[in-house]
Amino acid sequence: MTLPNTIKQLSKLQSLNLEHCKQLKYLPELPTPKKRKNRKHVGELITFNCPNLSEMELIYGMVFSWTTQIFEVHWQSSLSFNRLNIVIPGTEIPRWFNKQNEGDSISMDPSPLMEDPNWIGVACCALLVAHHDPSNIGNRWTHLDHFGSMGYSFQNKQVLNKTSQVLPIHLQNDLVTGELDHLLILFASRGEFLRLPFDMHGLDTRGFTTSIYHHPKGLRMQVKSCGYRWVFKEDLQQLNPNMMFRGNSSSRKRKLLSSD
Repeated sequence: MTLPNTIKQLSKLQSLNLEHCKQLKYLPELPTPKKRKNRKHVGELITFNCPNLSEMELIYGMVFSWTTQIFEVHWQSSLSFNRLNIVIPGTEIPRWFNKQNEGDSISMDPSPLMEDPNWIGVACCALLVAHHDPSNIGNRWTHLDHFGSMGYSFQNKQVLNKTSQVLPIHLQNDLVTGELDHLLILFASRGEFLRLPFDMHGLDTRGFTTSIYHHPKGLRMQVKSCGYRWVFKEDLQQLNPNMMFRGNSSSRKRKLLSSD
């Protein structure tokens, strides 16, 4: 099963959520985005729990191509780009994210970059692992009943009211039939990263945190590790698929073979 090739004609498409598409095997070519006047771009591609996706090298290359097209169209102007969220099968955070930490959060200090005109944003990555856990009786943040099961924030640890970006992923025990490893990869513009309240003396209190809001009964979702990289103009010229997805296709093959 695949999506119709005509999807590449949807130039205004900003969000594609394919979570729990069990029969999906291939992704078609994604549409080339067009710049929209007076609107910041928010892009999203979710391929969570699509166990039959095959030819991951091609899919990684396609996602990379779509990502770089968005950068070329939107990241040339900091006023027209907001953020880009991608959830895709993967088993390890690429080394391109040169700051990494175990667990669901990592501290960030942009203060040395504030006067650098070449600094245009930040790229973050989190390794998400879902597995069955009979001992889990289930829990949910009640005020998020109708929203997704996970999200992330660029939090200022000195601010009590933190703003989180909820991802449209819904964990359901009856839909997750085996252990799942995914990568959350996101890009945020410089302006988006700095828009939360802060003062110049508190920049080192910032951090990237991934949160799980819902653990269905019998299922456990864990943020195993996370990382980030400050993105500069020259990074966009040097970026290639191997940097973003290195090691994930081969390690995923080994995992699938061992599970068989």
